[in-house]
Amino acid sequence: MCSAASFDAACHSYCIAFCESQSAFCQHSVCTPGFCDSTSYTASVLPVCQGICGDDAVCARAMCMDQRLTTCETYSIEVDGGIVPGCFDDDPKCKLSSR
Repeated sequence: MCSAASFDAACHSYCIAFCESQSAFCQHSVCTPGFCDSTSYTASVLPVCQGICGDDAVCARAMCMDQRLTTCETYSIEVDGGIVPGCFDDDPKCKLSSR
């Protein structure tokens, strides 16, 4: 579930969705157990939420919803104008579909 109760709750929801995607779509997740309740969250995920959304809870909730709607074939990020798998070790469990 993606919360919009507050910015912190929405970003935390995004973190959980991100870690679920990492586990489902990558051979090796960057999320360790408890990742979203640790300093790893405040050091890496919270700044992403803030950089994209400022302190807008609705925006952070939308990030969470987008993460939950992605599939293995669409789990990607844009790097230098190209689309690459969203797995940090470049170890996706499936091939990206063309967009």
